[in-house]
Amino acid sequence: METVKTIFRENRWIFILLGAAFIGEISGIFTPGFRTILPSTLVVVYFLGLSSIIRFVMVRRSLHKVIAGIVDLIMYFGYFMLMAVALGVDGYRPSALFFLCLITAFKILIYEQEKTK
Repeated sequence: METVKTIFRENRWIFILLGAAFIGEISGIFTPGFRTILPSTLVVVYFLGLSSIIRFVMVRRSLHKVIAGIVDLIMYFGYFMLMAVALGVDGYRPSALFFLCLITAFKILIYEQEKTK
């Protein structure tokens, strides 16, 4: 739990922007008359959940920036495949929330824990 708190503390501006983008997207501020709660929630769960699972469960150490970039790129294209298969959406346009989640996933993948004595 301390690791999660440290990630939030060190990257607080990204998470603040992420929260603002999520609220703005589900309330319809960015696209008036169109609320996107399901795709918005799926974006957050997909990117943050998958990157956390990769980083803390599968690999258990920080990834090199190049490898993390490749994983992030695979997650980027994987999301469009998920939208096409799971929701049947053909033309999803990435939003600010989408790109902030992508950046946050990259930060989680490269996060390096402090060594304990």
